[in-house]
Parts: sequence; C-alpha cells; structure tokens
Amino acid sequence: MPVKVYGQNVFGESFREFTRMLSVNAYGGSLALAARLQKGQTILLENRNSREAQEFRVVHVGQLRDGKWTLGIEFVHGAANFWQIHFPPVISNAYRVV
Repeated sequence: MPVKVYGQNVFGESFREFTRMLSVNAYGGSLALAARLQKGQTILLENRNSREAQEFRVVHVGQLRDGKWTLGIEFVHGAANFWQIHFPPVISNAYRVV
C-alpha cells in the first residue's frame, strides 16, 4: 500500500518520504523508511489511495537494511477504515471454548 510520510528525523530535520507499507493491521503496521526515527516519535502518514492522513506513533525501530529502517507504527487515534480493509473483531480468550 503506497503511503507518504511526513515528520522530523532524530536530528530534528523535517522530511517527506514516499514508501509502501510492509504490513497493516487494525492497530497500525510496519514500513521501511530512509529517515531515521526513534521509538515514541509521531509521524503523519497519508494513505495515497484514499488521500486520508493520520498521526502514528513509532513503537518499534528495527535494523537498517538496504538503506532503510524497518519501523513498527500504531495509530495515535483510532481510525477504523484508514487502510480501507475490514479486519475481523478481536476475540477475547475469556469467551473461548476449550
């Protein structure tokens, strides 16, 4: 899924980068980014298909690979249809029949 990412890198410099999501889920997803970020930072991400933008928090910074950092991100505010994918509801273990 193509996205545009806006934010500030670890050096406080503004950046704008076009990339693709590696994976998405109901809580956020992962992507590879050339800009160096740190855990806890917020970024603005635009879904290039829908042109909708949402704020995300970096929750994981992986290793540098092929000049890009692998990042895990989560929504700062819930966004039920941001990815335009229907995710099944989470089933609690309390209701699971054994």
